[in-house]
Amino acid sequence: MAQAVSMCGGATLGHDVPQLPLPPAQPGDVAKPGMQMKILAGVPKHRLFRCMLNTIVMHVRTRFRSRFPMMLTGPQLLAECYDGIHKHAAHNRIRDSVLEMHVTYRDTRSAVWPYAGMMGARGLLAFEQPSREHFGEDIQRSFDDDAGASGAHESAEQVALKNRHYHELTMRGILYTNSCRLQPNKFDKALGLSNRAVASTHLYGPTHLKWTGGVGEKYS
Repeated sequence: MAQAVSMCGGATLGHDVPQLPLPPAQPGDVAKPGMQMKILAGVPKHRLFRCMLNTIVMHVRTRFRSRFPMMLTGPQLLAECYDGIHKHAAHNRIRDSVLEMHVTYRDTRSAVWPYAGMMGARGLLAFEQPSREHFGEDIQRSFDDDAGASGAHESAEQVALKNRHYHELTMRGILYTNSCRLQPNKFDKALGLSNRAVASTHLYGPTHLKWTGGVGEKYS
């Protein structure tokens, strides 16, 4: 625990893999840095978590959309909060436990065993079994060989969609649409899933919910 989390105060977080914006590509597109949130810790009332919560609430209220899917609540937003607090503390030469931040690990989920997971200064802090879609097509073929007939010939995107990965769902327009109406069956139709995949719980909640108005109004 002492290797994963700073025991001296402040907040603890990690480095994430940079993310490219959603297609279509535009001139000037660059990868956006992210901070990993799989292991988080901090003293009470730390400014990092206040920044995250306040911005997430604002994003939901304003129906914020971005070409970076993880900007709504995820690593790219955490990176912006981290950068803003770091610059504020450095510019004003402030040393306070609610402003201090410690980066203790980096996301290495796409690495080969035994380095897949979260790598700290002294070695692996937590092992994460890599998935097929984390690798290039050449390595993906070895996953097909291991899977045999059951998992072969599926693209990385198909596998990610079946696993309901946030990035791929956003790319397909399944999570965010131009309208505010809930579409409970859109995910399943996009994947061609049968009714067995939609048992008691659905990604969008009960199928009778329907958005009826603007911000702050209720569901019917």
